[in-house]
Amino acid sequence: MRSDTIAAISTPAGMGGISVIRVSGEEAVSICDRIFCGARRLSSLKGYTAALGNIVENGEIIDEVIATVFLAPHSYTGENVVELSCHGGQYVTSKVLEAVYNAGAVPAQAGEFSFRAYLNGKMDLSKAESIMGIIGAKGQKAMEIAIRNKEGAVSKEIDLICDRILNLTAKIAVFCDYPDDESMGINSDEFITEISACKQRVQTLLDNYENGRLLCGGILTVIAGRPNVGKSTLMNLLSGQDVAIVTDVAGTTRDVIETEVNLGGLYLRLADTAGIRETDDTVEKIGVGLAEKKMADADIILYLTQSGKPLTKKEKADLENYREKVVAVINKTDLCDPDTSYFENNNITAVCISAKKGDGIKDLCDAIAEKTGILNISPTAVVLQSARQKEAAKAALSALTKAEQTLLDGLTPDCYGVYLDEALSKLFEITGKRVQTEVANRVFRDFCVGK
Repeated sequence: MRSDTIAAISTPAGMGGISVIRVSGEEAVSICDRIFCGARRLSSLKGYTAALGNIVENGEIIDEVIATVFLAPHSYTGENVVELSCHGGQYVTSKVLEAVYNAGAVPAQAGEFSFRAYLNGKMDLSKAESIMGIIGAKGQKAMEIAIRNKEGAVSKEIDLICDRILNLTAKIAVFCDYPDDESMGINSDEFITEISACKQRVQTLLDNYENGRLLCGGILTVIAGRPNVGKSTLMNLLSGQDVAIVTDVAGTTRDVIETEVNLGGLYLRLADTAGIRETDDTVEKIGVGLAEKKMADADIILYLTQSGKPLTKKEKADLENYREKVVAVINKTDLCDPDTSYFENNNITAVCISAKKGDGIKDLCDAIAEKTGILNISPTAVVLQSARQKEAAKAALSALTKAEQTLLDGLTPDCYGVYLDEALSKLFEITGKRVQTEVANRVFRDFCVGK
């Protein structure tokens, strides 16, 4: 970590009531004192204290600000921090920041404030990643997961698992030092029980990850079906705006149209696709190919059929091939009563709607939530929040499985002890207790500059 005092704008660019410029480092207070003119100098203030004054450079008042002082170690970064709240215009904010730089600060890099907080012991890696989860939350449940993780939900669970593994590795170390002392012997049954319990807890973390990914990253929801069954009408209804062209002409949609919606607490990444049918039109054929690929990649497929029209072989094939993630949406029920017997007989989730009238949308939301399993996630569940955490947990589970098998094969404690150490190393990567520099850098490089 460089020792410079860093500064950056910590609020989004654009017009607003205020902008906040964050300054962090050993010289943060003295640097701001060089340009802050108020009733008291900032260096005379206690931590968690604010003062009103002007930012002045070369005798010219740039803006009136409120300066809030946080003294190390009681700040976000663990260093001396000053936050300058100025008026929220782009020009005035840039002028205040320029004055801070001229007074001795240097520009902060992406995520550098949070990186300093991590290096100064103010948070571990899992808590740092939860900050981006809070910033990027698109719904209530995603926000709840991120807040729990910032409060240490993942850290506490990882620490609990690691403590149990450390207890086993300590016993192996003692046994290896005193192999002839019978009182230091290894109880294989105890080890099997403990390793199995640790495996189960890690597996639960991995199971919860998928639900967390869907809640936080959004459910890739593909609207598919043959032409003129109401796909674009449903797209417009769910998004609340006319994002797709609706006509009576078959094959209107030829490309994939995408948008994001928050629907009944579900964050959906919607994709409206070309009608699936045999065609000689070159452009439409490309659109159908894209639709097929989108279905393969989707988390959920809303496969529209039309009430009163018999299913084609292609429709039946798609519905059965994607049974695990498809919700059959029987549309245009305002025109005639739907026949749901095929879906019931083939164990395919089906919902009846009228996209034109807006009927059945709540049932559709409930079906999506049930199909993804999001409804099953406990309010207190510990949820891994990044692919990095997931991969580390997978590697830890693999190492624990190898340790268990090695023990069952009757090999010596030092053999399965190697795998226990490997599991510990991977779990410690999640919280950052043992982590390579490039891993930590990868976590913070996706942060915005002011965070």
